[in-house]
Amino acid sequence: EARVDGATRGMIESLAPAVPFMQRMVYANLWLFEPVVRAVMEKSPSSAAQLHTTIAPTIIEGGNKENVLPPEARAVVNFRIHPRDTSEDVIAHVREAIDDPEITVEPLEGIREASSVSNIEGDSYRLLTRVIGESFPGVISAPYLVAGGTDSRHFLPITDNVFRFIPIRMGPGDVARFHGTNERVSVANMGEAVAFYVRLMQAMNEQDGNEEDGNEEDGAQ
Repeated sequence: EARVDGATRGMIESLAPAVPFMQRMVYANLWLFEPVVRAVMEKSPSSAAQLHTTIAPTIIEGGNKENVLPPEARAVVNFRIHPRDTSEDVIAHVREAIDDPEITVEPLEGIREASSVSNIEGDSYRLLTRVIGESFPGVISAPYLVAGGTDSRHFLPITDNVFRFIPIRMGPGDVARFHGTNERVSVANMGEAVAFYVRLMQAMNEQDGNEEDGNEEDGAQ
């Protein structure tokens, strides 16, 4: 089921002040215009993944002779699981949709559940957005669900929040080169990224120091 909720709703609400008036009116009244927003987002694969689990057949195998019917066929289907769903939900949905006892549906080994959604109301997110604003004046920070898998999932056992953000200016051409031919980062972008991470670590250190000072004062009272 497609829904505008959680981080996706937070993204729309964060972007609302920066869009033209008519679009802002729609974003500010999702209670009324959510069906319209859903319909528009469904038109793009990347934005559709913000609303629900997505599906993409990646391997289809059958016969190898033009004049012989194959005894069996096999397909591998990739699902980008929305945080609302689980792999069990997806498998149950597929079996119900196929409704054919002759077709078996089995998960591949190494299946991964959707990562938990980081808290966008806490101090960590506020610190991150503050540093983004200081490093890139005029830029609006908005939460966004990352549909692809990243190595950041390995941090999940040791922290409640993993914010998948890179301080790189990207255009449509850069996104299309991800994991492809001529993937690159400009020298200017690299310099800005280094400066951002320095500023972020300094801000985190200051925040930790303030928390320690507060704890000492509490203990002295």
